[in-house]
Amino acid sequence: MSADFDSLENLGYKIYRARGQLVILDSDVAKLFLTQTRNLNQQVQRNLNNLPEDSVFRLTKEEYGDLKNMMSQLVTSRIREGTYRNGGKIKPPYVFTEEGLNSIHVFLRKFVTIEKFLN
Repeated sequence: MSADFDSLENLGYKIYRARGQLVILDSDVAKLFLTQTRNLNQQVQRNLNNLPEDSVFRLTKEEYGDLKNMMSQLVTSRIREGTYRNGGKIKPPYVFTEEGLNSIHVFLRKFVTIEKFLN
């Protein structure tokens, strides 16, 4: 499930700079927590008011375009399964700072526990 992560040492290649902060994309966070990006984004939307300010934010279309250009320079093909439809992401992704990762971990842990209980 986490094909892009051979080990946590490779996580450094998934960290970018946006708005002067080091961030990681929602799709990479989802892989890190072994969940789907849409489940992660649902939890973000439900808990956005409970998360520290500026710890999780959605990139603007311009920021995402710049990020995609930078990513394409680093890696020839970076299209991840499940995050692109018809050649492009529908909405710019959420990005997480270190503080955002720590905060969303609490919500995801609760979500995964409930999901396993119901199944």
